[in-house]
Amino acid sequence: MKELLFPWNNWHGQPAQIAYLSETGPSDQRWPVRTDGHFQDLTQAQFFEGSVQIAINLAIQRRFEQQVVKEGDGKLAVANGRLTLRPLFETTEINLISAGAGQFSGMHPLTGTPMNGPSAPIQIPNSFFLQSEVLGAFGIDEAKAFKSVARIKPADYKALIENSGVKITTRALGTVAGDTNFAWFTPEQAFVDTAWIAKLVNENVVTKAFAVAAAGADLEMPILSAERAKLLQFMPASFTVTAGEAHPDALTRAVIAAIDAAAPPAGSVAAQFRDTLKAPDPVEVVRDRVKAYKERIAGLLGDAAPAAARTAEQQRLYNLLLDRRRAFASHPLFGNLIESGALLPLP
Repeated sequence: MKELLFPWNNWHGQPAQIAYLSETGPSDQRWPVRTDGHFQDLTQAQFFEGSVQIAINLAIQRRFEQQVVKEGDGKLAVANGRLTLRPLFETTEINLISAGAGQFSGMHPLTGTPMNGPSAPIQIPNSFFLQSEVLGAFGIDEAKAFKSVARIKPADYKALIENSGVKITTRALGTVAGDTNFAWFTPEQAFVDTAWIAKLVNENVVTKAFAVAAAGADLEMPILSAERAKLLQFMPASFTVTAGEAHPDALTRAVIAAIDAAAPPAGSVAAQFRDTLKAPDPVEVVRDRVKAYKERIAGLLGDAAPAAARTAEQQRLYNLLLDRRRAFASHPLFGNLIESGALLPLP
């Protein structure tokens, strides 16, 4: 379920029920498959979401038991450190997310309605800006407040779509101009990765400080960050932790020593990550960075921002959205998840 979380851009669910899969729409528009016996008890995406999350959590528990051994003295032994810590630094899976319920683009060619653009300002999802789930889970509430300041006026959003020339390809209509049903459809850090990171912290394999420092490395690239991925080389091949050890714990000290030995240039992501780990409270260091980032976005997109600055920032963010869609589409693994030309609008 690529679109795991609300509002499920292409699923039958609470925010946008699909009439042709139910008895609510005109009979002449219902898909023939509706008469199949499997559709007699048709439910909605919010029910499937819960089933998928339960399955993922069960798989994570089994995976954890395979990778982390609880020793007799209470310590935790990790035989393959880089495999266990990989989701902290690399994008191993993705989900697709869009703006929230009611955030219809008004530019979807398959709805059969006029392409008039959205009827309300579009709020860009928090996870587009940073690893909001990880940072928010460990106390940085500001990470989940970006959508409150990153708002695009309806006319501006319509202009972004029209000027970009994005299109989708459908069997019925061919290639047509337009956007997805819900606005700002984007890949984000997967629930699989965020749940695994939470498991590592909750089971005391890594400290909250370590997880937050990793999420704060290359802060503005929440997924597919080549620079954050390079940090994996500094992780120990294997390690043992003492549950409940305060920051800086043994793993943190080992990683700091490995980065120091490599002597990365000042200003690099590796140097920043090391310096964050060296701080007495890495969570506060990253919190300050998140606050400054949010204030910058608010200053560029807020009502008080000069019109030219707002327009430029909206275009920059939309270009970034298209870049992430392209990266997803061309990825050797994730690209296989694109089952239809109607999934990702691109120029």
